[in-house]
Order: sequence, then C-alpha cells, then structure tokens
Amino acid sequence: MARGIRKYQDCNTGGWFMVVDKGSNPLNFIDPSGTAMFTYSIRRGIDLGLLDAKNYADVALRGYKALFPFIDVNSKGLLDVIGACDGVVIKKDFKSYVTVDKVLNAKEAVAGILWASVIMEKDKIALE
Repeated sequence: MARGIRKYQDCNTGGWFMVVDKGSNPLNFIDPSGTAMFTYSIRRGIDLGLLDAKNYADVALRGYKALFPFIDVNSKGLLDVIGACDGVVIKKDFKSYVTVDKVLNAKEAVAGILWASVIMEKDKIALE
C-alpha cells in the first residue's frame, strides 16, 4: 500500500487527492482526511519497522506539512479543520463523489489530523 500511495502523493502540496489516482481532474481536490490517514499509516509503518525510513520518512513529513493549510484558528482561539467532507459513502460516479459538500470539522478529518499530529510530533513531545 505504501508504495502505491507514495506514487500518487501530490508533487505540489505533499497531500493526496480525494480520488487518489485522479489528481489531474479539475474537480478533484487535496483531501485532508485521506492525507492525514496516509501520513499516520506511513509513519506508523516506519515506527514498526515495516517501512524503510530512508524511502518513506520524507513521504510522511510532506503529507504532514500538507495538512497545515487545513487548520484554522477560529475566533475563540480554538483550532478548526477546514476543507473536508463528512461521512462520504460510496457514490454512483466520480463527480458525485468529489462534489460532496465540505464542512467545518468533519469528523474523519479531525480524527485523522489528531492521529497524524501525535505520531509526527511524538519525538518532540517526549523531549519536553
């Protein structure tokens, strides 16, 4: 899985598209949920010794950095996740899938970003 995911990582942002292998379609977009989950999975694979850090550490780091534009500080000083869809299920076609409305703090994106942040920042946290 990691080899395939690495192949489709967006060169410009470091994230992954909603439909991973259709990045050239103008309706497609960088998905914070998937990007967070792939980032976590790749870093976890490195930590477990299943993936070679030499080949995958930069993939995870680029994925993690791709999440930063999806984090916004709201008027109360709290963090919001923007640009994600909530509860996307199987759709009849590509257009129906990628045109689902984006919502503030979509649960999959919030959870994924929390998991990705913890695994990517754990070494820094341990030093404090």
